[in-house]
Amino acid sequence: MDVASPVRTRTPTYYLDFELEPGASHSQLIPEGWTTFAYTLDGETTFERGPNANPIANHCTVVFDQSHGEAVAFSNRSCQKSRFVLIAGKPIREPVSQWGPFVMTTKEEVEKAMRDFKRGLNGFERAKTWVSEAKKKEMGISA
Repeated sequence: MDVASPVRTRTPTYYLDFELEPGASHSQLIPEGWTTFAYTLDGETTFERGPNANPIANHCTVVFDQSHGEAVAFSNRSCQKSRFVLIAGKPIREPVSQWGPFVMTTKEEVEKAMRDFKRGLNGFERAKTWVSEAKKKEMGISA
């Protein structure tokens, strides 16, 4: 679509943000072997998966089985705009170790990330005092 990001990744990835007007549709090609999912943000989006395609509400994740390299087809059949992100990437085939919100490749790395978080180190320096924009709004705090 003639838009390029200044962000460069080590592993080939797509991070595409789609906004669809009512009645709009599109098909996005995904390279063979990539893992692909969508996260719906606003409205309802229908991901075309045969005759039983149903609209997906906002704040839902849709995981695609596309090991053969296909297109993800989608449309907005509603009367309101819809928006979602489509994220795809070439799998890196590394082990995954996860505990709570921490995801690393080994149990030891997860444990170190947890220690760093608790001590406020290595990128977590402001974690204990950080408040999300949604929480600030809820509390009546201006940004």
